[in-house]
Amino acid sequence: MLSLALVLALSGASPALEDGGCRRCDFRGVTDCPRHDEELRELEATVYCSVAAACADCGGALVVDCEHCDGGPENAAMDARRAELAAWAAVKHPLEQELGLSLIRVEDDRFEFVGSIRKLKRGKQTVDGHTYFHHLARDCKRVADLVAEHYRVNAAEDYKARMRLWLWQSREDHERVMAEYLHSGSTGDYKLLGRDPIFSACSSDPIFGNDYDTMLALGVHNAGHMLTSNLFEEVWIGLDGAGWFDVGLAHWYEEKVLGRQQHYCVDEAHGTWKWGDPLWRAKVRKHLDKESDRQITQLVGMQSGEVPDWGHAMSWSFYDWLVATKPEALRPILIGLKQRVPARELIRDHVGMDLFAAEDAWRAWVVETYPRKEKPLRR
Repeated sequence: MLSLALVLALSGASPALEDGGCRRCDFRGVTDCPRHDEELRELEATVYCSVAAACADCGGALVVDCEHCDGGPENAAMDARRAELAAWAAVKHPLEQELGLSLIRVEDDRFEFVGSIRKLKRGKQTVDGHTYFHHLARDCKRVADLVAEHYRVNAAEDYKARMRLWLWQSREDHERVMAEYLHSGSTGDYKLLGRDPIFSACSSDPIFGNDYDTMLALGVHNAGHMLTSNLFEEVWIGLDGAGWFDVGLAHWYEEKVLGRQQHYCVDEAHGTWKWGDPLWRAKVRKHLDKESDRQITQLVGMQSGEVPDWGHAMSWSFYDWLVATKPEALRPILIGLKQRVPARELIRDHVGMDLFAAEDAWRAWVVETYPRKEKPLRR
C-alpha cells in the first residue's frame, strides 16, 4: 500500500539526508502537523484514513511545510502522500454512495474498516470512534501477520479479497445497511465468510454495550474467521463439519493478540455459556482432569454453530497445541478441510498420529504447560 521510502519519510526516518531544511525542522523541510494525536500518528501513517485525509492542514500526510525554510528531503514524500490520500478519498465507499452516509474509513492491504462509531466506553474513560478504528486495524493486522506465519501465506496468491468489517453505533444506520445493502431482515450481527467476507455489527446491541474492549475483541475474533475463510479457496470450513478448527483458531488469535478469550461470535453463540472467564488455560486443565472421555473426537464433524461451550475451549486448546508443537501441519490441515478431507486423515497425515494418539499427546502437553491457577488478568 505504502512504499518503503514513503513510510520511512512519514515516520521521520529519512532514507538519506539531502541538502535543505533548517535547524527548526531538523533539516527535514517539514514539521509534524499539530492536528494529529501523537498516539495515532504512527498508525495513521501506514493506512488510508478518511479522518486523516480530511485534515485541512496536511491532507493526511501528517507533516506540513516548515515555515522557516524553503524545504528539504521530506517534502516530496509529503506531497506524494497527500496526493495518494486525496485520490483514495475522492472515491466514495459504496455505502456512502448508495445510502448517503458519512463514514469513518480505515483501510490497509488486508482489511477495510467502515462505520459510524462515535465513542465507546473503556472503564471510566471513553474512546472516540476514529481511535477505535485505528486500534482495531492495528490488532487485526497482528492477526493477519500471525496467520501469514502459520499458513505460509503468499498474500498476492492465497487471498482473494479484502476483509470488510463494518461497525455501527446507530441502530438506524446498522438496520439500513442490513436491509438496503446486505438484503437481510436481521437486526443483529451479520457475517458472510468465504468469498468477499463481510462482518457488520452494531455496538449499541445489549450484548456489546458500546464497550471498547468488547468491540475490539469482536473485531479481532472475527478477523481470524474471515482471513482463514478466504485463504487458498473461498470456503468457510465452519459449515463443512470443521467447527473444531474454525472456532479454535478464532479464539486462539483473539487470545494471542488481546490476552483473553471474550467472544463467541454470531455463528457460534447459543445457549448459556459457562466458559465466560477470559482466561482458559487453568480451566481447560481442570476440565481434562475430570473428563476421561474423548474430547476432540466428540467435536470432529460438528459445524461451528453446533460446538458446545466446553468444545470452544477444547478446540482453542487443541489449536494451541498444534501451533506449539506442529505448526507445519496448519496449512495442509486447513487446505484439506476446505476440500472436505476427513479430520482423522488430516491429523494422521500431517500430525503423524491417529486422532486418539493426538488427543493423548495434547492432554499430556496441557498438563505439562498449563497452570493449575491463572494469574489475574491485567488490563
